[in-house]
Amino acid sequence: MSIIMRSSDNAISVRSDGRVAMDSQRRPWLGILIALAAAGMACRAAQYLSCQSIWADEAALLLNIRQQPMARLPFVRLDATSPGMAQASPPLFLWATKWMADQFNYREFAVRLLPLACSLLSVLLMAHLSWRLLSPAAAAWAIAMFAFSEPLIFQSATVKQYSGDAFVAVLIVWVAFAARPGASATTRLALAAVVTCLAQWLSFPAVFAFAAVALALWPELAATRGGRLARMSACALPAAGSLLALYFLTIRAQRTPGLDASWIDRFPNWSHPLSVPGWLVGRSWELYQFTLYPIGAPMILIAAVGIWFLARQKKWALLVLLTAPVALNLLAACISQYPYGGTRVTIFLIPFECLLAAVGAAAIAPGWGRAIVAVIPAATAAMAVYHLFVPLNHGNFRDALAFLNVHRRNGEPVYLVGPETLAASLWFLPKPDDAMQSHFDPSAPIFGGPFWVVLSYDPRRFHEMKPALSQPNAKIDEARSFHTSGADVIWFAPK
Repeated sequence: MSIIMRSSDNAISVRSDGRVAMDSQRRPWLGILIALAAAGMACRAAQYLSCQSIWADEAALLLNIRQQPMARLPFVRLDATSPGMAQASPPLFLWATKWMADQFNYREFAVRLLPLACSLLSVLLMAHLSWRLLSPAAAAWAIAMFAFSEPLIFQSATVKQYSGDAFVAVLIVWVAFAARPGASATTRLALAAVVTCLAQWLSFPAVFAFAAVALALWPELAATRGGRLARMSACALPAAGSLLALYFLTIRAQRTPGLDASWIDRFPNWSHPLSVPGWLVGRSWELYQFTLYPIGAPMILIAAVGIWFLARQKKWALLVLLTAPVALNLLAACISQYPYGGTRVTIFLIPFECLLAAVGAAAIAPGWGRAIVAVIPAATAAMAVYHLFVPLNHGNFRDALAFLNVHRRNGEPVYLVGPETLAASLWFLPKPDDAMQSHFDPSAPIFGGPFWVVLSYDPRRFHEMKPALSQPNAKIDEARSFHTSGADVIWFAPK
């Protein structure tokens, strides 16, 4: 029971001279696929080249990377800044980032190079994998969704491991189902296991992708010689051993109460069982909305069509491959081991979401239904084009500080307002002067004047910082103030 496209599927034809020729009906789809993949890679490169300011989470991780020696870095708690800013990242990511940072003096382009490389490679592998697994039309749908997924574009230029999570997930499936399509199921599973043993040290959730591959290949193992369980065990045990080593050496060491608390709402509350169904629906809806912002939530309905279509066609192996990662992630959340929902730690699910939704989109008959579905990737593509001119960021402390340094006079008081601002300041202002003060709560009033207020924030969460724009007995002097995407520097003069 293979899920690989064969020549019997009319995917290819053979010329009289023995060379393989592509069917004329597939060639236009291949051109579309290549164009979409190229556009997705261009969006990622543009985000990287825009060189956005280091923001709070990047600053917290980079401070740990700079302070810890190479040998100890992956095996200690990464909370050098404060317990409330604890980080967690896999060893290979930390080592590679530290090496690049030390070589190039912690410049943005250097510390973000590994995430960019992972992001670009994931697009290439996803395009080839889609072409191998799906019909030509479904492959184009899949890459259209994947290429313009906003979290993937943003994480391509962020000093975090999440673009590596997506890359590793695609890589494991690609090795099993696209790299050597003519190989036996045992060989392909063994190759996936070898890749997983190493890849888990770059991506914590790699085990979910490998488990999906193993489950999808299980029926095929019955068609080869030897015991099916023995072959599965021989492949799975090394990967499991690698995961256990990673857990005891790194994951357990990095886990802190602060990290656990930050994801508490991503686990079901079993003390209130009646809340669990609502939690499940909400988090699942959010999962797809996060993947294809701003209108990705209906994608879950298209994925349901994909499940129906694969079940009707009795393509059980492909159905298992594309649904198992989400199901396993949900199971892990139910036992409080891995968060579930629309969040960056579940970015590794995006390839599977896109492939499954692509099956559903291609299964819908041409007409108004498919046109409506097309609005989703079209909207994400439009957002991607918009961000070519207004790049994504989660805070712009660098430009705010540059303005402040030019316009501030000696001794003028400065309030660094909000948790994101304070976290970024630890990187850009390791030794602030005595006139700079921390002000954690944006809604808490600041008395006196005149003074500066500095805000750095995710532009989509400006509403959380807006209270800081109104201060008692003070008014904003716009002539000395600065506003940009992700930052404000405001001079408050006495009323």
